[in-house]
Amino acid sequence: MPIITDTFIQKLKKQAKAKCKATPLSLTQIQDEMAREYGYLNWRTLITFKNRGAVRIDDAESWFRQKYSDSSNRSRIYPAIEEPSEIFEIIASEFDFGLEFHQGGRMAELAESLALECCWICEEEIDRHAQGEAL
Repeated sequence: MPIITDTFIQKLKKQAKAKCKATPLSLTQIQDEMAREYGYLNWRTLITFKNRGAVRIDDAESWFRQKYSDSSNRSRIYPAIEEPSEIFEIIASEFDFGLEFHQGGRMAELAESLALECCWICEEEIDRHAQGEAL
């Protein structure tokens, strides 16, 4: 997972300048879009959160789906995660994301989308519970 450092910002700037030459979009528009790909509202917001995590939305979604599964086929003994803010906090804490849910842009949209899909449970919690029963 990348951390927002001066080097990371410079790398994104170079990528944005290269894209700017090949598209009619302005440099600002391209930088804002790049920031949104990492879940931040815009470029200014991204550079404000130096030393915090930066994760692409699709990578965050893949990670979440690997760690959590649909709880509808499971018994009620496992705690279900169903609120978008809970999902957002789980992702934010894993990747040291700098924003709060109400500021979360596309990351908050991802959390809302996942919450609408189903209630989620942590696979590690199920494994721990199963190991406890086996002992």
